[in-house]
Amino acid sequence: MPDSLFPVGRRVALNRLIYMGILVASVLPLVLILGVMNLHLGVSFREMVFGQAREIADRHSQKIDDFLHERLASVQMLVEAQGAGLLDPANLNRKLAAMRSAYGGVYVDLGMVDDAGIQRVYAGPHRLEGTDYSHENWFLQAGARDVFISDVFMGVRKSPHFIVAVKLMVDGRAWILRSTIDFASFVSLVEDVRVGATGQACIINRAGAFQTSGGRHSAGDGAQLAGFARRVFGGGIAGMDQDRAFEEGDMVYAMSRLKGGDWILVFQQSSREALQGLHAAQRTLFLVLGLASIAVLVLGMFLAQRIIERIDGLEREMAALNAQVVEAGKLSALGEMAAGIAHEINNPVAIMMEEAGWIEDVLGELQEQDAVREIGDSARQIRTQGVRCRDITHKLLSFARRSDREVHAVDINAMVTEMVELSGQKARTVSVHVVVAMAEGLPPVAASPSELQQVFLNLFNNAFDAMEGSGGTLKVATLMSDNGMVAVNVADTGPGMPEAILQRIYDPFFTTKPVGKGTGLGLSICYGIINKMGGEIKVSSIVGVGTTFQVLLPPFDPAVHAAQAAQGTGLLAGGGRLTSACPAPNPPAAASAPPGTTPPDGGSKDT
Repeated sequence: MPDSLFPVGRRVALNRLIYMGILVASVLPLVLILGVMNLHLGVSFREMVFGQAREIADRHSQKIDDFLHERLASVQMLVEAQGAGLLDPANLNRKLAAMRSAYGGVYVDLGMVDDAGIQRVYAGPHRLEGTDYSHENWFLQAGARDVFISDVFMGVRKSPHFIVAVKLMVDGRAWILRSTIDFASFVSLVEDVRVGATGQACIINRAGAFQTSGGRHSAGDGAQLAGFARRVFGGGIAGMDQDRAFEEGDMVYAMSRLKGGDWILVFQQSSREALQGLHAAQRTLFLVLGLASIAVLVLGMFLAQRIIERIDGLEREMAALNAQVVEAGKLSALGEMAAGIAHEINNPVAIMMEEAGWIEDVLGELQEQDAVREIGDSARQIRTQGVRCRDITHKLLSFARRSDREVHAVDINAMVTEMVELSGQKARTVSVHVVVAMAEGLPPVAASPSELQQVFLNLFNNAFDAMEGSGGTLKVATLMSDNGMVAVNVADTGPGMPEAILQRIYDPFFTTKPVGKGTGLGLSICYGIINKMGGEIKVSSIVGVGTTFQVLLPPFDPAVHAAQAAQGTGLLAGGGRLTSACPAPNPPAAASAPPGTTPPDGGSKDT
């Protein structure tokens, strides 16, 4: 037989189908699981990165706010302590020197500006006495407040700076003490916000103007950042605090308010750098997915090969079963042919018997002489053997008829005796001694005669096959079982069967006989027939001792039969159909029994 019963095209198509099935059943769920994991990982990692960015922005905005408030508080303390004394230039210079000494040069200068916006007194490195600030934005805003911190602006000195201002009253007239804060000290606080290679901070005002260097942003980007701030904090920069960390384009931003909401500290970092841990985890997930997919494909190829091999094996078994079916068909044809031969034999046997009878009649009219007596003895012997041939052909024809499902009241002793006689020739051929023990007074059983014949003949033939070559003894006994059923025991002295084989003997097409000798259907059919009749078949076997089959059949109950016949059902629980009870067949005459046997009268019979 070839290694594979599959054509090449069918094998390729089946392999492809199996691979696709494995991909759909294994790889797709894996992809979905890793996809969900990647999604949740991305969300969780971004939440963590955004939280860290918010914390950095809040921490540094608080630090810068503290710096501004400390500068403003120092100027307020100076106003409260000196008051009108600040209009003395010498005193103002002394106070500036003291503040610069105390705060490390953070205060650049001090100036007293009157309510007309003219700086009347000035202490510092520039010549700014008499400077008119009446049109400056910071002066207009400071005049409306008690304290004020300006935005960063160029001013008359043409360099970026911002001031802190405190209003005071001297002799009923409003004055403003202003101080310029060292811009470099302020910028150093902002530039101190450094995270990695790209994480840095800047400050913008409400209009989006940069108060410090914009870092990677150009001056025009301040308006865009202010738009982000308005989106984050609501309708105005001083509005409700919402999600202050977000990702925009290839940047991660975090925002925090300064100076009462007038300024916004913007922390920014490249998304690539901020999310590099996420990207590393995603690469790991994709690597796991790739390796798992490769493993699944390799396993799929292995399983596909095993499945193909298994299907090949099933195809071979199917081919073997088909061959056995063909053999069974041959046996069926052989049985029909045997029935035809029996018909052909029966006709000449009938003629032979008739002629033998005529010879006897003629000889009876002749004078008794020795020759006449010898011819008469021969004629009687011809008649006797003709009767025997007729009985044999009748039994063969009876067995060859189609199985009849009609259930009758069957004399089990007569049935067993008939099948033993039919199997006598094969028993002698294989040197098997048949011992029959019949129990007396057994009730008839409810069974189909033709199917029951098939059961016993199959059990007998199996026993003969088991003892072929070595000979042995076949014991057939009928008895009444403890559970009220009629039992038939068929015991041989063959080699026996191990437990592994006993568990499979009723499986269809299972056989231990050589190829071509058994189909594996006999015991399976017997099991089905007995179960259908409402009976039971049991087996016990000991290796080296022999095997015993016990057939249990229900007794025929006329009351049940009459009730079911009246209802028109006529069906037994086992599946057969009841008919009127027929009388048990008469046992064959002693003259037609095989030599060496006795009628079934409760004794033993040897064949």
